[in-house]
Amino acid sequence: MLLVERGGTLDEAARTWWGERALLEGTAVALRVGPLSLWMATRGSELWVASHSGDGLLDSSVSVEQLPDQGVPEGHELIRIGRAKDNDGRVVLSPLLADRPVVVRPESRFLLPRRVTVQGFVSTLVWVRVSTGEHSLDLPPLPPKSTWFGPSPREGLVAYASRTRLRMSRDELVHLPHRAITLVSLHNHGKEPLDIQRVRLPIPALALYATAESALFTDAVDFELAEDPSLTEVRIRPPPDPGERIAEPHRKGDDNVLLRMLNFFA
Repeated sequence: MLLVERGGTLDEAARTWWGERALLEGTAVALRVGPLSLWMATRGSELWVASHSGDGLLDSSVSVEQLPDQGVPEGHELIRIGRAKDNDGRVVLSPLLADRPVVVRPESRFLLPRRVTVQGFVSTLVWVRVSTGEHSLDLPPLPPKSTWFGPSPREGLVAYASRTRLRMSRDELVHLPHRAITLVSLHNHGKEPLDIQRVRLPIPALALYATAESALFTDAVDFELAEDPSLTEVRIRPPPDPGERIAEPHRKGDDNVLLRMLNFFA
C-alpha cells in the first residue's frame, strides 16, 4: 500500500496507472486505484470487466499486475463487453474528470471582504475509463453523490457533491491517485462581503494534467465577482507547472449554462 504524506508527492509506487494493457487469453489484469478494484480478462469474443468500490476516501493504494485468469474476484460486479473479431485484446486505461459540475464547501463558514482576493484548493474524484476501441466504460472509484444546486427548486442543475472541502492552504491536501487537485481563485470586486457557503466548480469544462510523479491536476478556475453580480466572470486557465495534458474537457468553458453566476455560489 502506498502511504502519502500531507502536502507531499506520490512516490514510486504511484507511477502512472493509466495506459495500454495487453489482455492475453488465460490471463487477467488487476488494477487498484484508491478504493477502486478493477479486474479485466478476455473470454472468447468478450471482454470481462469486474469492479468493486470500497469506502476509503483517503485510500492511496495503487497497483497494476497481470496474473492467471482464475475467474471474477468475489464481491466484484461484472460487465461483459463484446469484442470485434480483429480486436487483439488490448485495452486503454485513462483518468477522466467528472461529467457534471462539482459542489464544494469551505471547511467552515467563510467571508470574503470586498476588494479581497484569496486562493483555495479542492480535490475531486477521477473516473477510470476502460476503452477497447469499440466501446468505453467509465467507472468511479467511489459512488458519486448527486445534489441540486440553484436558487430555487425550479432554477438550477444537478451536480455532484464533493466529499472533500475547499481548503485555503495547499499543505492541507493529500495527493491521491484517484483525485485531481483544482486551484480556485476568488476575487471579490463587489461592494459587499461575500458569504461563501457553497461553490460550484465547472469540472466538465476543465482539462486534466499529470506531473512527472503522476499527481493529477485540473485547469485552474478564477471567479471574478463584479459589483454587478450579473457581470461576474469565470476564467479557466492552465495550472501552475501543469505537466502533461492527458485529458480534454467534456465541453467548452464558454457554455452559457456553465458560466451563469447564480449557479456558482450559494
